[in-house]
Order: sequence, then C-alpha cells, then structure tokens
Amino acid sequence: MLFEETFLEKADLQKFQMFRILKASGTGIMTVNDLSNEMNISYQQGYNICRELLADLETMSDLPIKTIRKQLMQLRNFDISVDEYRLHLLEDAIQFQFLDYLVQGNIPSVDRFCQERFISRSTLLRKTVPLRDLLAKYHLKLSLTKAEIQGDEKQVRLFLFAFYWLGFHGVAWPIKSLQLERVAAQYEKLTNIRTNPIEVIQDELFWAICRLRIARGKVINSFSRFTKLFKGFAPFDEPIYDQSSFPSLSPRTLQAESAFFHFQQNRDINFTNLKPIEAQLYQYFVSTDTIIHHYVAHFINYLKPYYNDDARPLIEDRLLVVNLAKVFLNFFLMQDDQVKLIDFYSPQRLKYEQAKLLTYIMQFTATLPDDSEYQVLRDNSDSLTHILYYLLVPYLRQFKWDEAVNVKMLIGFTDLVSYNMLLFLRDINIVNILPDEAPIEAADLIITSMDDLDEFNEYNPDVADDQAVLNWNIDSTETDFYNLYIRIKHIFLNKVIEVPVSKEA
Repeated sequence: MLFEETFLEKADLQKFQMFRILKASGTGIMTVNDLSNEMNISYQQGYNICRELLADLETMSDLPIKTIRKQLMQLRNFDISVDEYRLHLLEDAIQFQFLDYLVQGNIPSVDRFCQERFISRSTLLRKTVPLRDLLAKYHLKLSLTKAEIQGDEKQVRLFLFAFYWLGFHGVAWPIKSLQLERVAAQYEKLTNIRTNPIEVIQDELFWAICRLRIARGKVINSFSRFTKLFKGFAPFDEPIYDQSSFPSLSPRTLQAESAFFHFQQNRDINFTNLKPIEAQLYQYFVSTDTIIHHYVAHFINYLKPYYNDDARPLIEDRLLVVNLAKVFLNFFLMQDDQVKLIDFYSPQRLKYEQAKLLTYIMQFTATLPDDSEYQVLRDNSDSLTHILYYLLVPYLRQFKWDEAVNVKMLIGFTDLVSYNMLLFLRDINIVNILPDEAPIEAADLIITSMDDLDEFNEYNPDVADDQAVLNWNIDSTETDFYNLYIRIKHIFLNKVIEVPVSKEA
C-alpha cells in the first residue's frame, strides 16, 4: 500500500503524483496534455489538477504564480522538493493530523479533535478506513473510544517510525516535545551510534519516538526472547536507558527498552558490505546453538539439492547468512509479521508467482519441524516466502533452475571492449555467462560482433527462432549498455512469468 494512499484524499494524491512526474522528468518542457497522458486521465482533469497544484505551490513559495508556472512546466530547477510537497499535503490531511494528535496530543480527545476541525465522528471514521485497514495487518487498532493506538507496543513503535520517517523524511523534525539538538547530543554519547548520516537521523527519530512513548506511559515491559537469544553477546549488553534518566522504570523495563532499540538498529536487511556489528552477528549466528542458527541452517540445507555443481556454498556468503538470520529474527522476536518500510511502497511489485525459486521456497514451509518455535513461520509463510525470494534473486546463477539469462558471447575481439562487456554482464545478478564450449542452443541471448545477421544465421544454423541475437559494435556507447540491460531484463521476466513452471525438482 502506498504511504500517500493511506493518508491523502484522491484529489491531493493526484496533485502529488503530478508534481512527482514533473520533478522526475528532467529537462525539457511538459504540457498539461503530456501530464494528462502520463497520469492516464483526461485533459480537463489534468488541467484542473495542475491549477490546484500551482495554487499549493504559490502558498508554499514566495514567488508569484506566473513564475512558478513557468519554472515548473519548463522543468527548471524548482526549489520545492517532492518530500517538502508531500509533507505539505500530509499536514493538511485529517488522517495524518489525527494519528499525529493521538501520539503527541495532550490528553487526546476524539470529540475535541473533531470540534476543532469542524468534522463529525462519522467523517473521521470514514477518512481513517485505509489507516485502520493497514494497522489491522499488524494486529493494531485505532481506537476512537480511548483515543489511542492499541496493540503490541513494539509493533506500535515500528509503525510510528515508518509513519514519521516517510512523512517527514528529514524535511522537518516531527517530535514537538523533544528538541532535535538535545536528542542528537544525547545520542552521540551512546556507544552504539552509527556512522551513516541517514541511519543516524533514523536512530535519533526512533529514539525520540521511544522516549515520547515512555513519557506517555507506553512502555515495553519485557523483550525476553531477545534477551535469551543474545545472552552473552556483548554488543547488545550496552544500556540505552539508565535508571537516573528514567527513575520510574524498573530495571527489567529498562533492559527491555534497551534491547528493543538494539533490535531496531539491526533488524533491516543490508545489501552492501558487512558492518562491524554484522560481522560479529555472523560469528554468533553460525557458532552459537540458537533457534536462529537452526532456522538458517534448515533453510540453506533445504536449498542444497538445487545448487549448481560449481556453486559456492551459500553458508560461506557471510552477508547472505546475516540477512537470512535477520529475516528469521524479525519473525521470531515479534512473533508475527512486522511493520517494514517496504510495506508502504507500491503494491505493484512483481511477485514472479511462476518462478521456480519462489515455488520451492513456498514448499519450504511444509518442511519445517513440527515444533511450536516454527509456528510463527508457518503462520506468516506468504510474507516470509516473498522476502526470502527477493533476497535470493541475486544468487539465481548458483542454482540449477534455468531462470537466469544464459548469455553466449560470440565476439571476435579480445581487448578492453570485450573485457568491459564481461565486467558489465558479471555485475548483473540474473545473467549466467556460458563458457566457450557450451552449445549455442543453450543460450537465451547471443551477443555477436557480426553486424550481418543473415550471415550470422548462415554460419550458425543451430540458432532457434526464440533465441535473441544482439549485434555488438566495437564503438559501443552507454546507451548500448543500457539497451543490453533492458534486453536481458525482458528475457528474464519472460522466463519467470510466461513459461509454465514444473513442480518437479
């Protein structure tokens, strides 16, 4: 579900979509007709939306509307960002205001909220339907009776982090009762501060949300699964909250709150290089007899029969092991599906429902031991399956399933041109470069330096009609490389979506 669809009315959502198209269009000139076609709406609708958008931007800017119109439609540098405009729309939205009011309001009252905005309770109820539907996915409830979010406090905080991060996105500081400068100064005193500037901002926001919830009496009294799982793991023994700062909290609650902050810092999948803490986690997960060790080992052992003969064992890929451990860790510790930032993006992501890899991961659930510790994986098999699938797509070439795009290079030059081609193809995780001795009929894509395709077919009679042949010039450009990538991507999508998948291994 799109974040904006949850909190914006249709008219505001259309203005935001139009503004995002304009900002993403680069250089040139866009007309109302261009925008209407891009949004798949009529010219009149596009004209009305554009007029309302310009009125908003005039409110946000000191410039006259004629200047704004000229700069925007000619795609010149316009100093209002997409994040700034999104926040402007959100702060005017009843749904957004109401959730923020429940979290930060002084003794929140639904009746008072409605009276101050001249709306009825029924209107508020109607406008918050998408929000309540989203919360229900995580077993949270938006109570209009008690004016609060009800449910597991850990899930509430993960949701509020997503809400404030995606809504404000660094444009402004959302927590009114805590000054950013003070939060930042206190954060810098912690021993587990992070160095990535975006992660620092996220940590400061999450810590502020936690402190706000604690101040409102919404505490995490126990996080025993985390404490038992990481007993003896020194980096997670560092306290985040101390008794002097929170004298009303018990030592058990302080420990649970600190554990939950460590969990938030280390729950996200990483696609770059192992961080120092992740290197320690890898050693801990592979050497310590824990349920997470069993989860990862069981999953990797399940995939072993499908490795290519020359594939590197997945257990040796430290980053993959840590990411798999984090996936299982999230479900194990939360005992449910949990709020993730990806949940607020487009639901139109391809799921590749016919992909062999996805089919076998779906069958993985049936192989889980009949043990209560694995019940959370069985209960959330759909969400778990797709996370594991996207995590393993970069490793397709290591499996026997013929879903990677097999590329055979028939180029007559062995210089930097061919070397650059090899480097490019090796960096595409869905490509399998066939060896020279591989038969030509094994290729999905044949790259040749012969520009006369009739002559090529004459010399290569075994090439089938459904095999793609691409001519590659010695003076290839960046555009050629881009077109090659698009060609490979389309071949891949056709293989995993259009071709029926056998249930047999």
